[in-house]
Amino acid sequence: MQKVAVFGNAGGGKSTLSKRLSEIAGLPLYVLDKIKNPEGDTEIAQEDFKCAHQQILATDRWIDY
Repeated sequence: MQKVAVFGNAGGGKSTLSKRLSEIAGLPLYVLDKIKNPEGDTEIAQEDFKCAHQQILATDRWIDY
């Protein structure tokens, strides 16, 4: 297991699961909400987000949620 995408409803435990998997597997963790909203209330442009996400997906190892 080198690439993991975690999906689910709000409050479903995605953060907890992703953080624990990252610790166990030693995979880098990428929080997509923090990439999309780096300051919490300001969204980056969709094209910038897509570019950043593509860069993550192109790497060999990751967990994102």
